[in-house]
Amino acid sequence: MDEKVPTEPALGISVEATVDNTRKIVFQTFLPQTSTGAQIDELLNKVLGSAERIGAKNQLKVWQHKLQDDEGKLALFKKSLGELDERHKADWGATKRGGEFKLTPQQKQERNACESSIERYNQEINIAKLNIAQYEKTLADAKEAG
Repeated sequence: MDEKVPTEPALGISVEATVDNTRKIVFQTFLPQTSTGAQIDELLNKVLGSAERIGAKNQLKVWQHKLQDDEGKLALFKKSLGELDERHKADWGATKRGGEFKLTPQQKQERNACESSIERYNQEINIAKLNIAQYEKTLADAKEAG
């Protein structure tokens, strides 16, 4: 058991990759010192590809969750806008004002705030969809490459 195993010099490789905002993964391996540049590149491509896939899977989940949340919030704001319009019209009718329906300055402000939120969530949803497509493509390309 105390027998020494002959060893040859090796090249140590350590790659640290960020998985998400709170986690990192470290890949450590070695190659014989006589390895060619092509062999080193091949190993690094495998390790970096693996790190990229792990990050892409994680980010895909994050963006899918964000998309779901934002779509829910958008639906609520759209519903609120409809309810706001109905309430404003009811308020107008209750005052028995004659003429064409007009929003008061406060009502305009309420409606504009709701419309701004709808616009913001539409933009957030578009950003989430673009990011999801990007990460899905990364994963599909990695699967295709083997």
